[in-house]
Amino acid sequence: MAGVKIISLVLCSLGVFMSLRPHWLYIDQFIQTYYQNITDDELYDTIYPVKDYSGLILLIIVILVTDYVKYKPIIVLQGFFSVILMSLFNWDQQIIPLIVSQVFHGFVMATNIAFYAYIFAVADSEKYKLSTCLSQISVLFGIFLGNLLAVLFLSLNITGLGTINLISFAFSVVTLIVALMLPHVKPRIPTTREIIERELQLPSGLSIPETVTKSPWEVDRRPSMHSTGTQGIMDTYTHINDPAFTAYARSNMYSDIDTSSLGFYGDYSINEQYTSSIDSESNENSREDNSNTTEVPSSQPDTTQKDKINKFLKDLKKAYSKKLVIYWSSWLIFSICGHLMLEDNFRRLLNEIVPGRNSPLVYDASVSTLAALLGIIPVIIYGVIKGTWTVYSEPILAILGLFTCLLYCLLANINNIWAIYSLYIIYYLLFQLMFVVALYQIGDVLQSRRYGFIFGMNLFIAVFLKVILQSIQGYRQTLHLPITTQITVMGGIFGLYGLSFLTKMLYSLIDLYRQSGGCCGNYSNPQDRDLLVASTS
Repeated sequence: MAGVKIISLVLCSLGVFMSLRPHWLYIDQFIQTYYQNITDDELYDTIYPVKDYSGLILLIIVILVTDYVKYKPIIVLQGFFSVILMSLFNWDQQIIPLIVSQVFHGFVMATNIAFYAYIFAVADSEKYKLSTCLSQISVLFGIFLGNLLAVLFLSLNITGLGTINLISFAFSVVTLIVALMLPHVKPRIPTTREIIERELQLPSGLSIPETVTKSPWEVDRRPSMHSTGTQGIMDTYTHINDPAFTAYARSNMYSDIDTSSLGFYGDYSINEQYTSSIDSESNENSREDNSNTTEVPSSQPDTTQKDKINKFLKDLKKAYSKKLVIYWSSWLIFSICGHLMLEDNFRRLLNEIVPGRNSPLVYDASVSTLAALLGIIPVIIYGVIKGTWTVYSEPILAILGLFTCLLYCLLANINNIWAIYSLYIIYYLLFQLMFVVALYQIGDVLQSRRYGFIFGMNLFIAVFLKVILQSIQGYRQTLHLPITTQITVMGGIFGLYGLSFLTKMLYSLIDLYRQSGGCCGNYSNPQDRDLLVASTS
């Protein structure tokens, strides 16, 4: 227990320091102050997009290796990238170092997935929800603290933008040190649920015969957990003499599981009925073969590598066969895409809607600071409440898509600055809450520990979608639409997203209505009526 608490403390400390960057609040002003002759169009159309391109390139590698190297090396690599990024801002105020800094900014963004994957790799499955919430709370607190320092230093004339940049560099060094303190991910002991699910899986060599005939491979009827009856009576299975089955029966994955500790009827596993005979027969054959054969060079490394690839593909197929993974991954993709677009262009949006504002830097920074602080509240509430939202995923995503569409359209078309600030805070709270919900919903159903791949793919598609949208809408060589129109288009995408889930949900309800013969026709039981909603998910 003490080790788990220490890991949680280090992980939360890392979340604070990795997001504690006071200079990001005034990065536009810093660049235009210290880098001469850079216009807004050059900054947003030429320099900032480098971050997205470099992030996409590195994400291809990060997606493939994060799970293989067990997360910590990628987190440490992110710390190195962050130090290099902040060094470039302090090194030389020339255009080439500025562009290179955006390359490393993209690298930092790409490697950020390892932080969230690490949460699920080290936490107990029963603590996934709490661990995810605590980690995101630490990130939000770091953002709030960094923004607060920047606002206080500049509004009170304590220091300038250059000093704030040096402070951010110091925090990046601390981030690297804390990342090095993270323990390596060790093989996790399977939970009771995972043991049960593995024990219930039949080897590929077992089949249920239509007509049972006695054979040397027939398994007699005995009490076991492998049945559906209340007495735990096992059906009769016929084992096919297959080498794959023999290897499976001998493996630790199956035969060493003791189901008696789980409180099931019977004190032995089904494999105990035949593994002993298989092993004894195998040993006899092995002794005979060893006496008559010579040593042959082994090709095991090639087989092992092929098995790893096959297992990797099988894990991905299993992960993406789950509706929850697809549903909540789709939400992460669109929400991250919209969030990155809004955050990168929020100052431009305000200047376009309300030009000539008084003290825009102080007010904009204060709103961002307040949003980060208030964003902690819904995450805390979600972390302490009981239960999950798994059953109601489709209705939730339908409502989320439509409500987010409304927020984006209002943000882009309201001319009152205080209304925009209020809507932005509401949006920020909603995004942070649903980001945590989506991470938990995905991580909770993944049993193959491919967190880095799933989270990385979501980020890759989100950034790729953002690049496509901006390439079509924002650049001078293309449509060059106003930022208000671009945000409205993003809102329309959220509207289509919400309508797709709403249509699917309504279609499922209509289908259930027809099958039941009318309004609640055969669903007189309250529990059965709940299925009308639950089954839509």
